Amino acid sequence: MERRSCCSLLMLCLLSAVGLSVFGFTRMQNQLTTNLKADLEVSELKEKKSELDIKNLDIELQNMQMQLEISLTEVKGLQDEVKLLTSDQENMAKEAKLCQDLVVTLNDEITVIVKDKSDNEGNFNAVKLKWTEQINGLKKQLEERSPLCAFVKNSNATGLCIQATTKSK
Repeated sequence: MERRSCCSLLMLCLLSAVGLSVFGFTRMQNQLTTNLKADLEVSELKEKKSELDIKNLDIELQNMQMQLEISLTEVKGLQDEVKLLTSDQENMAKEAKLCQDLVVTLNDEITVIVKDKSDNEGNFNAVKLKWTEQINGLKKQLEERSPLCAFVKNSNATGLCIQATTKSK
């Protein structure tokens, strides 16, 4: 019996060792499965986060594209406005040049007119001086007694010299 008990004991030890090995192997498999599940969950969470990040980046890209389009539209509008203002500036510069040329022309005309006026005033003063001398000479002759009036007075034709005699008295 000893053999049998030894064999039984050996078998029991062997079965215990196999049982413990199976239990250890099962436990290790469960631990690996748990670790793999945890790694899979982490990977899935990372994948979902990456998908959300990609969606957010797509949304940001769309927003930036819309802002770029708006900015390009504004830039085009400002370029058109600059073209209009440049055209207006060129037109105003032409008008200013025309006005400056007109001012030069008018100044030249004014210079000629002022010279003519000065010449006319000089001529007028010279003629006025001559006429004043003639008028003064004629007034002097009127105030003096003419020999004809003296002859007529002596000859009783006093009616003809009434004005001269009344003025001289």
